[in-house]
Order: sequence, then structure tokens, then C-alpha cells
Amino acid sequence: MYIEDVDLCLRTIRHGWRIVYLPGAQVVHAGGHSAAERMQPMLNGMIASYVVSSRYHYVAKHFGRVWQWLLRGAYVLGGVCWIGMGICTGLPRHRKEKIAVGRTLLTTLATNHPKRKSVIHQRERP
Repeated sequence: MYIEDVDLCLRTIRHGWRIVYLPGAQVVHAGGHSAAERMQPMLNGMIASYVVSSRYHYVAKHFGRVWQWLLRGAYVLGGVCWIGMGICTGLPRHRKEKIAVGRTLLTTLATNHPKRKSVIHQRERP
């Protein structure tokens, strides 16, 4: 979740197809508007968890262990920075959100160790 469009584009290109941009196309996304204000810190943490997890799986799937570990290092550094910003800056509500995102960056990686596994199926050539 949150990176399936990038994954689809990469797989499309690798299979010899083209990506076409249609400037007239429009997509309306109304997501996130139905959650109550008091639920936002929790939702932000959940969303961050899905974003981190999906990007980590994407990199593991397509680019291998070296890039997977580089991404892990970047997320650890990012998590520490978010927690630091939460402690030092902003309103109390914003501090809680920043700390929640920082914790999510650190704990998502601690629980997610995907093995490189390809789900791409070769299409048969006529």
C-alpha cells in the first residue's frame, strides 16, 4: 500500500511496455477527511507504518539487500530526527504526532524483515 503505482510502473517498463502521461486525466481523492480530529495522531502513525513497510518491501523486491539496508539506515536516522523534533519543537499536539511518526519509523523496521521475493510472472510471448 502507498507505493503500488511505482511498483506497477517499474514492472511495466521492465516488461518492455511504455508509461503514458495523460495531462487531461483527473483523479479526485477524498481520503483522510472522514477521520475525527482526535484520531489524527494515531492515523498518522498507522499511515507512516504502511508507507515505511511498503517502501521497504518495494526496495527489497526490486533492488536487493544493499539498497534495503541503505533504506533501513535512512529510516532509522529519520525516526531519530522525528523524535528529536517532537521533543524540541511545536505545539504539544504536534509534538505527540512527531514522536509517534518517529517511533513508527523505528518500530516498523524492527518488525519487518521481508525476504526478497518476486511476485512478477513472466508473460508468455506469442
